[in-house]
Amino acid sequence: MKVPLMTNKIAKEIGGKHKNQDLNWVFSTDRDEHGKPYYQDGNPLLYSDENLKKRTDLKKDQAVVEAIQDFMNVFFKKNREGNYTKEEYQKVFLKIGMVLRPKDPSDKLQQKLIEEYDNEFPKNPEMLTPEQVYESLYSLCDIWCPNIDAQEYKEFFELMKFKLKYEGQSNAGAYGVI
Repeated sequence: MKVPLMTNKIAKEIGGKHKNQDLNWVFSTDRDEHGKPYYQDGNPLLYSDENLKKRTDLKKDQAVVEAIQDFMNVFFKKNREGNYTKEEYQKVFLKIGMVLRPKDPSDKLQQKLIEEYDNEFPKNPEMLTPEQVYESLYSLCDIWCPNIDAQEYKEFFELMKFKLKYEGQSNAGAYGVI
């Protein structure tokens, strides 16, 4: 299969060549091969009272809101009532999981997704509101971004869109253009 090149069109879609080295590392397909997997790591500094407030404030930052809403519009399909089915939510989050944890088998990711859905939505609803999906996407980004920065959160979703757009490429290096 042909690997996409960093064409002007693709560069424009993701805002040019990605310069955030922290996010480059987060999205690296070989990130977890040397030591503790990133998803098991944590930065205690992000949990100070001051930083927790900064992280909460980012949820309302215009750039972050627009990035998440754009991501939702591209990858989630609403039903007639303007909500999302549980299946739709799980389908998209499984794809996201395959990007963020590329070495995990899909059945392991599916099981983890079911567990997290049950924890996040204890009443196990069959339908989710846009606000619930927004909260889930924000939490995902907040957990995976190594810094407290609106631009980084926005870039997280831009990179995720790019990765999902080119999912299924036979060469993991296809993602290395960013």
